[in-house]
Amino acid sequence: MRKNHWTWRSPLCIMHYALCIKHFPWRSQLCIMHYALCIIFSMSLLSCRDDVDIEPEPVVIAKKGVPYEVMVAFAPGQLGDRGYADNVLSGVNMLSRFADMFADTLDVQFNVRFISPYSMDDLQQSIEVWAKNAANPFVDDSYKRRLLVLTEPYMVNYIDSMNTLLRPTDEVLVMKVNEDDVKQAAEKSGLGNRLHGLNISAAPSIRRFCQYMKREVGYAKDSGKRLNYNTLPVHRLYDKDFMVYRDSVVETLIEELGDSTTIAPLAFSNEKHQGIVTPDGQYTVYQFAYVWADAWQTVYEGLGCGYAIIDLGSGNAGWDYWLLGHGTTGEETFQTLVLDGNESPIFNRYYITRQFDSALIDWVPSWMKEPAGTMPAFMIFDREDNGTGYTYEYCIDNIPI
Repeated sequence: MRKNHWTWRSPLCIMHYALCIKHFPWRSQLCIMHYALCIIFSMSLLSCRDDVDIEPEPVVIAKKGVPYEVMVAFAPGQLGDRGYADNVLSGVNMLSRFADMFADTLDVQFNVRFISPYSMDDLQQSIEVWAKNAANPFVDDSYKRRLLVLTEPYMVNYIDSMNTLLRPTDEVLVMKVNEDDVKQAAEKSGLGNRLHGLNISAAPSIRRFCQYMKREVGYAKDSGKRLNYNTLPVHRLYDKDFMVYRDSVVETLIEELGDSTTIAPLAFSNEKHQGIVTPDGQYTVYQFAYVWADAWQTVYEGLGCGYAIIDLGSGNAGWDYWLLGHGTTGEETFQTLVLDGNESPIFNRYYITRQFDSALIDWVPSWMKEPAGTMPAFMIFDREDNGTGYTYEYCIDNIPI
């Protein structure tokens, strides 16, 4: 901005006046008038410049926050499993993009965030911190309604320590549970109709896998090859005392195979070891999965037990690593079914994907549209027919028909 060119003349006018008084007394009255005129004219110009160049301070209007928040809690060490946790995270990301695309639509304004702590203790503490603070971290405002999504059934135990922190408009959604689990937890926690559950059964795919095993064993018998499912391992991350599995895997195996097989469950970790390290502390779950895959190959070669089912979260990668090193060399290996796995080029590896990302994407918008406490206590997602003849399956697999 250019300075007023009269401003710098004011000191010169004063000097001029002083010289006139000293050397030309008879001019002093003219000098006084000259000086006064200079000062008045300079101030007038400055006043005009202020009116033209200086703009008034803008009025700051506080930004209003969105009314809804969805917080998703993940188990320690499970993001990056290329399975269940990553599948749910995909749903979180899609919800976030949906919120950004329709940010100006009043009925879909929401924030989506997630918690992925280092340990179980950190997880519980993070959930409690979230429960007692409904402030929007992005603007100076608070959420009107909030939804906490618990991705594992054992996280329901954390509700007892935070139920008094939640507001009447806050609700909880638990994944991978049954209706009875929801009713029991709702009564125990006092959340009542603000606690909800959803699940996707793997039973249809397990039935398909049982039919496939029977067919393959029959072919092997006809050709004189030793192959059976006399012992069928089902490897899990936690034992049943800590983690209640509501996927219908074992129940369907018993229903389909009866006494023709012995189901051999094996837990790779426990609560204390966070689902990351084995209880003896000698292996990570990833390493232990590799060791057991190698051990089961020995059983297959000696006894013909040619099938295994795994549900190890991030530990599935260790099993896959063993298969990658053996199944691509022409070596004949046992066959693996990965629960909540994904597609892979590895030989002799099948997967079941329960699409919890789609279930979450379907559930959350319905929750926002309904008043607090009015969503169904429990929803099972299996298939959806949109009326056009296309049926969407929430549970898919690549098991040979």
